[in-house]
Amino acid sequence: MYEKAFTFKCGDDRAEAYLSVPEDPSTLERYQTLRVRKTKKALAIPEGEVIISEKLATLLGGVRVGDSITMQVSDAETKKLKVAGIYENYTQHYVYMTPTTYRDFFGKDPAYNLLFFSGDGFAEEAKQDAFTEKLMPLSCVQGVRFNSNMSETFSKMLASLNYVIVVIIVSAGMLAFVVLFNLTNINITERIREIATIKVLGFYDGEVDSYIFRENLLLTILGDFVGLGLGILLANYIIRTAEIDMVMFGRSIHGLSFVLAFAMTLVFSIIVALFMHRHLRKVNMVEALKSVE
Repeated sequence: MYEKAFTFKCGDDRAEAYLSVPEDPSTLERYQTLRVRKTKKALAIPEGEVIISEKLATLLGGVRVGDSITMQVSDAETKKLKVAGIYENYTQHYVYMTPTTYRDFFGKDPAYNLLFFSGDGFAEEAKQDAFTEKLMPLSCVQGVRFNSNMSETFSKMLASLNYVIVVIIVSAGMLAFVVLFNLTNINITERIREIATIKVLGFYDGEVDSYIFRENLLLTILGDFVGLGLGILLANYIIRTAEIDMVMFGRSIHGLSFVLAFAMTLVFSIIVALFMHRHLRKVNMVEALKSVE
């Protein structure tokens, strides 16, 4: 593989990315998966054009398939490249082209400076260190990098976001509890004479609860559906805002997340109902009916 960092531009937007040229593009799929994120469609590197990572396309002002980007080769030389595909990638930015395309643009063969390898004997860190110690003394080797180490490093970096997520969930839960509690309390206070009347008429406690809390449950369910729709927009905004230039976070929201969000809101509503049930049982029917509206 030939790999070198260049500056890529589109209009007023620019970003640093690696130009990657595999010696044999047909074998690249054994080491890297190039596919469209949404459709999972596999991408091949076409002749005369390039494919770029999704985050790079975003940094360059939302480049789409068919658009052209400019590669700054030197202070006085630039190359215009046509984008044939945008592939899924989460760390760093890469622009792939074939050796033939490289020769057409630069008039020479790429100087391959990167070797990809894979194997089952490098799972343990000790074996990775031993393998690195054997390679580093070689004059042709400048560095050894394992994908597992890179993955672990980014996982640890992103793990700190879990604390932020927990704080947001707890805060949202407390807010939901306070809002539901206040709404229920106001509802009971404003309708205290109605509640006293139906209790005098012989309604059971469960029927009185249903009379009051049915509205809260309905509002909770309606709020869930509206909130889940708005939550998709909010989640996408937060993800894009929290990203740094060299990393792209996952864009998909799992179905389980919607189920849990829906269930947690219902749980808060049920907790409020159980808590306010005691308040309804203690309604003084005589005092309530004597009160002036």
